[in-house]
Amino acid sequence: MYSSELGRFLQIDPLNYYDSMNLYIYVQNSPLNFIDPFGLARLRARPIGQGYVQYASNQFYGTNDRRGSHWQFFYNDNTNSGYLGDQSSSNKAPRFGADDSKFLPKYYKQPLVKNLDDNLLRKAERSVQDRWNEEAKRGERQYSWPSNDCQTYADAVLDEYMKIKKEMGEGKCPK
Repeated sequence: MYSSELGRFLQIDPLNYYDSMNLYIYVQNSPLNFIDPFGLARLRARPIGQGYVQYASNQFYGTNDRRGSHWQFFYNDNTNSGYLGDQSSSNKAPRFGADDSKFLPKYYKQPLVKNLDDNLLRKAERSVQDRWNEEAKRGERQYSWPSNDCQTYADAVLDEYMKIKKEMGEGKCPK
């Protein structure tokens, strides 16, 4: 509900602090320019790190290039998921999951991809995670920046997402 007298929304955003510290914000307080009626999932990015890691990323990709960022999927239920590297140097199994909460405010406001169906995206993530776990068991996959990292995972998930949509007869690409 929107109050024209107050000039703001009356309900708290169900995503809480996802887009802003303002709990009453909706679509970046610009409902004439943006819509999100279904709360669809997005792919977002944040700076990859500090110090040498950020310096190396800036040298490799260029300063503030999103390819040199950490990529993570964000869902309507306020969860997020992505590839977080391997378990350890001795256990090469991939590690998938939510990003540390201390990094959530660092995500850029503008998503890389938006309007992804939550259920299809979760199905695509499960499929890619199963495949990557099997490949890791056979010794065929381990973390190797920049050839096997969070962007590689996001690309694989989006490819799987589109494959699932095509099988369902909905082959349009998300915006």
